[in-house]
Amino acid sequence: MPDAVETHLKRELMHAVWDMLLDDDFIKACDDGLEILCYDKILRDVFPWIYLYGADYPERVLLATVRNMGGCPCPRCFIKKLQIAETGMKRDMQRRQNIRKVDHWWLAQIEKARTGIFNRGLGVNSAFVEALLKDNSWVPTRNAFAKWQIMFVPDVLHEVELGVVKALFIHIVRLLYAHGDSAVSELDARFRQIPTFGRATIRKFLRNVSEMKQFAARDYEDIIQCALPPLEGLYPQFNKLLLDVCFDLATFHGMAKLRLHTNKAVADFRVVTTDMCASIRKFARDTQKIKTFETPRERDRRSKRAQAAKQRTPANAAANATSGSTAAPQPPLTAPAATGSISARREKVFNVETPKFHSLAYYPDSVKEHGSLDSHTTQNSEGAHRKPKLMYGKTNKRNHVPQIAAHDRRQRLLRRMRARREEELVQAAKKAAGAAENSEGAEDVRKAARAHRTVTSTILREALQPNEVTPRAAPDHHHRISGEAIPLPHDGERSTRMAPPPENSSCYK
Repeated sequence: MPDAVETHLKRELMHAVWDMLLDDDFIKACDDGLEILCYDKILRDVFPWIYLYGADYPERVLLATVRNMGGCPCPRCFIKKLQIAETGMKRDMQRRQNIRKVDHWWLAQIEKARTGIFNRGLGVNSAFVEALLKDNSWVPTRNAFAKWQIMFVPDVLHEVELGVVKALFIHIVRLLYAHGDSAVSELDARFRQIPTFGRATIRKFLRNVSEMKQFAARDYEDIIQCALPPLEGLYPQFNKLLLDVCFDLATFHGMAKLRLHTNKAVADFRVVTTDMCASIRKFARDTQKIKTFETPRERDRRSKRAQAAKQRTPANAAANATSGSTAAPQPPLTAPAATGSISARREKVFNVETPKFHSLAYYPDSVKEHGSLDSHTTQNSEGAHRKPKLMYGKTNKRNHVPQIAAHDRRQRLLRRMRARREEELVQAAKKAAGAAENSEGAEDVRKAARAHRTVTSTILREALQPNEVTPRAAPDHHHRISGEAIPLPHDGERSTRMAPPPENSSCYK
């Protein structure tokens, strides 16, 4: 099956499922409400609504029926791919006003393309279909959300941490390799000297940061927060450029992570976004004169992919099956070669024409429209990957899927057995209490129960009450500063926080 046909069928399946979910009954419930008898015995009208959709770029273009990395790659607007490098400029903000929306002309073009495919037998990527849809990066799929307007919201985890931050740091490592291997070794040594901070806020950098092995989004978040001291002076020619772009990106990341925004904060966020985009554009422009190549890890991964693709071909698979030969080991890292062989390190440049970089300019507007970005981040859902990864370590690394399923089923049975055992203990305690009520020592049992309830309520009351009484604050002062000393989670040190001002302080007047 051709790749274009397989991609089209997967896209059709996705929207067919969503079309079944967004049926007439669901739309009627959204418009007229749904009567539900709630737990408090009150009958209420409930209006279900799909308001926001947070996803990574591949899933986003799948739902928007837009070509992945096409000529107009953004699922929100019609900006051209060659114009993404101007992100943050005034003309770029004007281009973003040309948004994608459901209209008659778009639906008519889709129907024309589908008529050519299903009635005339044309290919999915035939010249007829390309002439209708390619200019706007459309695909010949009926969008299930055409009857339901959804809003794609920013995703800090995939767009910032695993997107722009990762791409920027990789190219910084390439620059340091071009400057000299000693600069990369010094970068790793400096990162290893950074201490931890807080409870899992900044973790210890144990591995070589330049290799980026098994890095998750939190690792790139720690890197951008701690990048200024390790990078200082490593590349004197671009020292100010590296520090500026890392500082602006770290500031933007901090503003995007805020859990509370004011009008002043959003205005500052817009200024920070403009400065950050300008710094990244300047970084890409000034570093073009330096010839940079793949890092050793990039070269090794590309070589492994090429070898795996070569082994998957029918001729090589049959030859390996008869001879039992395996792939040859990779040669050690040498100087960048000018040949086109797999082992040669290819030249790489910093690419800013990516949809993830383009999406950063939408962040301040999204805060105004949908609230703080942490309320719809995919970080919570992505955390569910940890469980199967932990179970993978308990398998033999071969045919791991049924083994992970067996571990999950075993844990579910153990939780069910534990819950049933706890329920049996509760029932046994109730029976014992009932029997004690009818025995001769019923009064002693009641006294002991009253004493137990008194002690329990005292403990709860002390736990829920604050340890210190703070003075009254003005209504516009939303934050209080504690005066107690609490131990830090590292080195057993204690940190004394500033005590609150007295009641007669001028800040309350």
